[in-house]
Amino acid sequence: MSRLRRAAMVLSLALILVWFALSVYGAFLGAAEARALVNRVPLVVYWIVLAAMLGVGIVLFPRLRCRPGLLAIHVGAVLVILGGMWGSEAGHRLQERLLGRDKLRMGQMVIYESLTENRVLPETAGLGYALDPNDNAVIYELDAARRPVLVADDDPRIFRLPFSVRLIDFRIEFYEPPRLLVDHGDEPGWSIQPVEPGMQYDLDGHGTLTILDVYRNLRVGAEGEVIDEAGPGWNPAVRVQI
Repeated sequence: MSRLRRAAMVLSLALILVWFALSVYGAFLGAAEARALVNRVPLVVYWIVLAAMLGVGIVLFPRLRCRPGLLAIHVGAVLVILGGMWGSEAGHRLQERLLGRDKLRMGQMVIYESLTENRVLPETAGLGYALDPNDNAVIYELDAARRPVLVADDDPRIFRLPFSVRLIDFRIEFYEPPRLLVDHGDEPGWSIQPVEPGMQYDLDGHGTLTILDVYRNLRVGAEGEVIDEAGPGWNPAVRVQI
């Protein structure tokens, strides 16, 4: 029995050290990369083994059951792992298969001013929102020629919430005259004026900021190009180099 306990302790400590290393490594990845990492099959097996070993430790070591603090630490870790697995993409598919739950783990919703919306688009669906000539919100996708094609509301890729959200009013307030605020974490930042192309500003030994372009009404085209759209509209932006 002592050998079994010793082996369980060593294996559990090794798994916890791997957990720590994964946490440090994942902190340097983006959200999408970290999510893909922890959902890979080898790591899914790792999470299951880690949760099982923590549970085995509670059974093999009576002292853990007698001390509420130690018991809470082990049970809490198991619940965190199981909760993460239950809320993962595979967990959502399992819930839909076993419990019939129609859930969307992550998506996007665009609500236009004075309109009501309850449609959510999965990030991987390749769909987008737009306004038709009658100012009704529609959903579209791009065909092979990169032309927008309307998508019916009953398309299975569209997830509907059991409630609707209405945006009554939306506004953006701008400062006059325009100025550029540069944040520097917990330290004081910089307020830069005037904001004109070609201007250079010294950031007190932290580098030089150069204003490359100033946009009065920035828009992103269908091909991802950035343009300053003429006509009505006001969406100021600035492109800088540090």
